[in-house]
Amino acid sequence: MNLNELKIEFAELKDFEFVALTAKEAEDATTVPAENFAVPGLYRVLFGSRGFIEEIVREGDGAEELNVPSIEEAIDTLTDESGENRDQMAEYVGEYYFASEDAETGGVLNFGYTEEDVDFYILVK
Repeated sequence: MNLNELKIEFAELKDFEFVALTAKEAEDATTVPAENFAVPGLYRVLFGSRGFIEEIVREGDGAEELNVPSIEEAIDTLTDESGENRDQMAEYVGEYYFASEDAETGGVLNFGYTEEDVDFYILVK
């Protein structure tokens, strides 16, 4: 996918329709124990390499708190300080940047821009 197509995909994220889940449903969707979803709100669960849960963050009170990195921010994050590998990182992000509704649990947003990491964004009621 080219970067212009990704920019369109990124712009559409603001219209994603979350389905509020119970803490138990969030556990079923992520394998993260329900007590981690004790307070209602939007959560980000980062799955790293080999599917290990690396981070659970409550992003805020509701879906309007969704804050995923833009394509440019993702490229900047991966580019070294000299900037010499920026073109290579733009190609890499272009290959792996995605956002989609979770196939198993509708209303959950899956997002990633690297080969290994995937964020699940879940709205908990």
